[in-house]
Amino acid sequence: MSVKTITLVFENSECVTLKSDMFEGFFLSCTDITVNGWHGSIQKKLWTNDVGFILKENIPVVKDPSARDGIVGDWLEDSSLYGRLKYGDITQIYINYDNGKREVYYIDDYDDGDELVGPNKNQVWKENNGKLHVMIKAGKD
Repeated sequence: MSVKTITLVFENSECVTLKSDMFEGFFLSCTDITVNGWHGSIQKKLWTNDVGFILKENIPVVKDPSARDGIVGDWLEDSSLYGRLKYGDITQIYINYDNGKREVYYIDDYDDGDELVGPNKNQVWKENNGKLHVMIKAGKD
């Protein structure tokens, strides 16, 4: 079973789906599993606060039909993929496999500080030689 695509879901429900070959490197560790529910609706949830990836190149305009005006991050000064990821609010990651299966990982320890809406303090990025490095690492420093 191979990873076909990875979908990054942002705080305001915008998302971007990237083919696996767009990543130079990718790491995600499942840090917790919960199973809960009510009235016969019981769900298993996978949680992570340990993610890292490097994207090979930027995408100038990222489209998502569910986003406002169909463009991801159209409200940002830089609405490219890198500009959107630099905002720092990934809340879920979908790993989509070539056999049609999907795993959904929820970002644990999401910390946006005292603001109601804003970047996750546990998500950091740096740009190096035209490649974007993103890391989400929560917990003890």
